[in-house]
Amino acid sequence: MPLSDRQWKNLARDLQQQRCVLFLGSRLLAAPGSDATMNERLAVHLAGILDQEGISYEKDAAQRLHYIAQRFLAIPKIRRIDLEDEVLEFYRQHPPVIPDLYHRLARLPFTLIINTAPDELMLRALLQAGKTGARGLHYNLHREREAAVLQEFSPEQPLVYNLWGTLSDPESLVLSQEDRVEFIKNVVKGNPAIPNQVMSCFDERKTYLFLGFNLENWDVRLLLDCFKLSRENTTLSPQLDNYPMRPETKSFFEDRYQFLFVSQAIGQFVDDVGEQFDRQQPAEPQAPVADARRLVVLYHANETDRDCLLRLRAQLNPWIQNGRLQLWDPGSALHGDVGQQMLEQIAAADAVMPVLSADFLADPDQIPLIEQALQQHRERGLRIVPLLYRACTWEDTALRDFPPLPERDKPLRNWPDTDTAFTLVAERLKTLLNYG
Repeated sequence: MPLSDRQWKNLARDLQQQRCVLFLGSRLLAAPGSDATMNERLAVHLAGILDQEGISYEKDAAQRLHYIAQRFLAIPKIRRIDLEDEVLEFYRQHPPVIPDLYHRLARLPFTLIINTAPDELMLRALLQAGKTGARGLHYNLHREREAAVLQEFSPEQPLVYNLWGTLSDPESLVLSQEDRVEFIKNVVKGNPAIPNQVMSCFDERKTYLFLGFNLENWDVRLLLDCFKLSRENTTLSPQLDNYPMRPETKSFFEDRYQFLFVSQAIGQFVDDVGEQFDRQQPAEPQAPVADARRLVVLYHANETDRDCLLRLRAQLNPWIQNGRLQLWDPGSALHGDVGQQMLEQIAAADAVMPVLSADFLADPDQIPLIEQALQQHRERGLRIVPLLYRACTWEDTALRDFPPLPERDKPLRNWPDTDTAFTLVAERLKTLLNYG
C-alpha cells in the first residue's frame, strides 16, 4: 500500500524528533560486479568448497548463507575458526563498496542504526557525511564485551550497532544455523546482553524502518519480540524489491506488529523519506572548505585503533564542521584502490598522523604509505605527527625522528584521563596546522 500524506508527514516529524530507528538487512549489500548480495556470493563460495570436499547439500539452497555455513562445519576436522578465516578471506578478495543508498540514509537524522551485515560501511557513510561523532559497536554471542562508555545518541553522534557481529571480531559473526539459534537464546536470556543504552531506545513511541530484511526467517519474529516491538509502534518496510513474502507471513507481521508494507522500491522509499524530511527541515548549507587544512590519519583496522580514530574525530569535530579542517582516513575511500587513494591523499595533505601501535607497525600495507609520507616530508616539508596510542617499539622505525603526541614516553591509552589526552592532541594539532 502507498503511504498517505498524513503518514508521510508523521514519518518526517518522527525523524525530526529523533524517534526513528533504522534496521539494515543483508539484501542492501550487493556483491561487487554482481546482482547477488554479499551473503549470497559468500554462500556460493562456501558451497564450492563443499563440492571439493564431497560434502552433500541441497543445491537449491546454495545461496542461503546460514545453511551452507552449517554444512561447511560438517567437513571432517574443520573448526569454527576455519570458517571465520574463509569468510574474512572472501571479504578481502571481494571488498564491498558503500552503497549509494547508505550515503542517502547517512544525511538523515537517525540516532540508532541496527545493522545485520558484518561490515562497517554504514559507519563510514556517516563519517563521510560529516557526522564525525558516529560510532560503531557490535554484539558477540559468545562472550561479554567490555562495557563501552557511549555518548548520548544524537543525529551528530549516531550509533551503528552490528547485531550479528563484525568482521573485525570474527568470533562475533553469526554465520551458521547453529549460530542463529545460539544468538536468539543468548539475546533472550541477556547473556551476553545487548547494552542497556541500546535497548532503551526501543519503546512504543518509536518508528522503525526495516530495509532489506527477509521476514520469512523464523528468528526475525523472536528478534522483534526481544526489541519489544508492539502494535503501538509505526513500523514501515518497502517491499517492491525486497525478499518475496508469503501471504501468511505478511498477515502475521501486519496483525502482530502493525507492519506497513509500502508498495515502493527501497531506493525510491528512501528518496521520498529524504524529500519529506527536507520539506519540514531544510538542510543547512555546508561550511566552505576551500581554506581547510588537510589531515590524513593512518591506523590499523582493528577495533581498538579504530576507536582511537573515532575519538580523535570527535575532538576535531568543531574545526571540521566550520570548514577549517578536512580529515581523511582509509574509511573515507568510496571505492576502488584504497591504497592508491591513500597515496594521493598523502601527496595533497598538510599533515599525516600515524596512530602508533604494535599492530600498525607490523602491518605491511602501511609501509608504502609511510614511505610516501617521508618522501613528501623531504620534498615539501609535509608534517608527520605520530600519535602514540598503544605501547610499541616505534623508536626502532623510520618514524623515530618525529616526536609523537601526546607524549614521547606515555602512550595515550595509559593516561588516567584519556579525554584530557585526546583534547591535548587536538589542541596541539590546531597549533601545528595553524587553524582555528
